Amino acid sequence: MGLLRYLAIFRAVTVLVLGMVLVGCSAGTRIIDTWQVDQPAARKPEKVAVIVVLPDALMRQAIEVDMAAVLQKQGIDAVAGSNLPGLSGGIRGEIDTEQVTEILRKDGADGVIVSFYMGGGREGEYVQDQYYAEYEGTGYGYGWARPYAVNVYSVHRAEDIRDFTITTYVETSYHDLESGQTVWRIMTQTKDIEHTDAARDIAGKIAHEMSIAGLK
Repeated sequence: MGLLRYLAIFRAVTVLVLGMVLVGCSAGTRIIDTWQVDQPAARKPEKVAVIVVLPDALMRQAIEVDMAAVLQKQGIDAVAGSNLPGLSGGIRGEIDTEQVTEILRKDGADGVIVSFYMGGGREGEYVQDQYYAEYEGTGYGYGWARPYAVNVYSVHRAEDIRDFTITTYVETSYHDLESGQTVWRIMTQTKDIEHTDAARDIAGKIAHEMSIAGLK
């Protein structure tokens, strides 16, 4: 094989691999904000319920089941909240924490992971680096009945649109039902959700936060 042909093949392979890396980096889930209580966790939960606040019952159940399965593989005894008696169906607005806590305790859960969809939309790939922020939604203060975030924005680059991807933001927190304490909270950004298993990715981030907090 001649040197020029070898260099041409090497260059083609390098471009292909680099392209695959760049495509991989453009999708997926990352944590864009995180908080953890100052005091370390006093105890590990025996059973954790996963609740995703979505109005569509089937979508909510499917996501909770997928997330619970990932957490179980990570050594966390997790159960989908929608599979518990009295907690099925969609959730619109805030959670009735008093009622939900009673149901969870009857099932033996002493911890709950709650995820709120905080907004999202189309994001484009652009030529020029001109940025603008687009308002995505508003939270309602704090408490595990409601999201903590107040205003959520997505950042876009303007002009010369090439292609669009769908981005979504989810706020997730863990609450100890025995102490009533919020232990940690994260905000995740998932890009290109049409080609990303967001439930699995977010559950992976949750498992990591549980480990950092000494809860698994």
